[in-house]
Amino acid sequence: MRNIENPSGSAKGSPAARQDADGHWTIGGVYVGRKIGPTLFAEPVASRRHLIRSTLRDAGFAVRVGEVFGGEGSFQACLMRGDHVGLDKTLIAAARQLERREYGDGIARPR
Repeated sequence: MRNIENPSGSAKGSPAARQDADGHWTIGGVYVGRKIGPTLFAEPVASRRHLIRSTLRDAGFAVRVGEVFGGEGSFQACLMRGDHVGLDKTLIAAARQLERREYGDGIARPR
């Protein structure tokens, strides 16, 4: 498997971030799945279930912000301890709710 390394200062190209040829990412030596946003990564852990990690605070370290469950236009975002954050129509929108809860105003607004 071929690895692509980008030596810039963002999660996209941090020396600690590496994208495999198949599109999967490793950050700081930890597999984080596919990149779904500028600072968001989704790792499939079961059918219709994704572990969401964020590099918003540190491009070299991906923090677990929660899990997203669902598919086909209905995705539920939950914190790692199981608290419901919200519902959305796409995986990325639900993942953004988790990132906002972790780093933003602390208020997720379900649709």
